[in-house]
Amino acid sequence: MNYSKRDGDIFYTNLLNTLILFSKNKEELQKITKPAFDPLYEMRDGLEYSFSLDCFETIFHYQFIEESLRDELVLFFIEANNLSPDHWKWELIETGELWSKVRAKAELLLQKMNIMSRKYIEDYTISFDEDGNLTNKGKKI
Repeated sequence: MNYSKRDGDIFYTNLLNTLILFSKNKEELQKITKPAFDPLYEMRDGLEYSFSLDCFETIFHYQFIEESLRDELVLFFIEANNLSPDHWKWELIETGELWSKVRAKAELLLQKMNIMSRKYIEDYTISFDEDGNLTNKGKKI
């Protein structure tokens, strides 16, 4: 494994953000939507990135998450990954049965990881406005 502990922290932060976004309902997600931040895109992208083999294994290698949660996280990934393209619609986030199950699992995992805040973590985030001007630079960059 060629990843540093800082890399592991970045991967862990991304995983947490993915779970945080999946734990939110439609109204909460719409409140954090910005011109350059689409929560639905971030959820799909975060799911793919956070659960890629290198990222996932690095998180556990540096013990950011207890090993006992590995299987539950994998099951969450499988269930969330089963949301078909037809499910990625605002109206289904609130009413869809699969969304309800995935949201509940994300919330439970965050609780088991002792993550109390549901605020998106911007430690490694860089944001720009429509004109390309830097508007936010995370504190760990």
